[in-house]
Amino acid sequence: MLRQISQLELIDGRAAEFEEASKPAFALVRAGEGCRDVKLLRSIEIPNNYYVLIEWDSLEHHRRFEAAHAPEVRAHIDHLSVHVLSQHFELIDLGLES
Repeated sequence: MLRQISQLELIDGRAAEFEEASKPAFALVRAGEGCRDVKLLRSIEIPNNYYVLIEWDSLEHHRRFEAAHAPEVRAHIDHLSVHVLSQHFELIDLGLES
């Protein structure tokens, strides 16, 4: 499984608008083949900073989704942000779970 983590810095004063616009945008992502989950987190310390956590079955699933649907998703939210950083991560098992 692959985890995509995106950090978004919003234009000041646009948080409520972003949260509403995120609903249809991330519903599209969640409906994508190979998408397991989507979560949106808002920073408590810096309220115009958000993180989007997306779990994909594989990098290939994410790439296929991006190729087919990225413009549609971005149309909902890109105009509300000043900076976006997105990376892919793999989970490292630390052996701490029982």
